[in-house]
Amino acid sequence: MLRMCFLWGILMKLDIIKFRPHFSPENAIAIAAAAVSVLAAFYVAGHRSSASRPSVAFVDFAAVMEQSDAGKSIHKQLDPREQTLQNEAQAKIKELQREQDELNKRRNSLSAEKLSESTAALQKKLADWNAEAQKRDAVLKAAANPAIQKMQQTLREQLANIASENRFTAILPLQDAFYADKELDVTSEAIRRMNEQLPKVEIQPQDEKEAK
Repeated sequence: MLRMCFLWGILMKLDIIKFRPHFSPENAIAIAAAAVSVLAAFYVAGHRSSASRPSVAFVDFAAVMEQSDAGKSIHKQLDPREQTLQNEAQAKIKELQREQDELNKRRNSLSAEKLSESTAALQKKLADWNAEAQKRDAVLKAAANPAIQKMQQTLREQLANIASENRFTAILPLQDAFYADKELDVTSEAIRRMNEQLPKVEIQPQDEKEAK
C-alpha cells in the first residue's frame, strides 16, 4: 500500500507519465495543513495578566495528519482507490505504447496520408485517456475534501482548547520554527485529543457529476 506524508505532497501516486492524474491525498493534505496553520497560528487565548509574557506553542501538522486515527482512516480509504487508478493508468500506458510500437514498425510501409491518420488517432486516444484520468482524479479529490475539512475543523478546535487551557498566545507550525523547546511542542496532545474527538472519518463516494 502506498504511503506518503499525509498532508504534504491526500492524492501524487499517479505520476508515471505526463497524461496520468496527479492526486495527492499528500497535496490536498499539504493544503489542509497549511489552512489549519493559518487559522490556528494567531489564536489568542483568554485573558492574560499584564505581567505575563507571551507564550507560543508549536505543532507538527504533518505528524497530526499522518499519525492521528482520523488521518489513518482517510489513508485507508483512499489507498485502494488510488491503487486502482494507478493500475488502470499503467495498463493504459502499456496499451498505448504497444500501439505506438506497431505504428513505428509500419511507418515505412504506410503512405504519408495513412501515417498521418494513424498518428492522429493515437494522439486522440492519448488525449481522451488524459481527460478521463483527470476527471476521475477530480472525483477522488471531491470525495476526500469533506473528510479533510472535517479533520481540519476538529484540529482547529482542539488547538484552540489547548491554547486556552495553557494560556498560549499562538500555536505555530513546528516546521516553520528554527528552534522550538520540546516543552512547547503540543503535537502529541493534539493527536491524543483528535483521537478522542474524531477517531474515524468516512469518505463518501461521489459520481462524476457531483465532482464537476
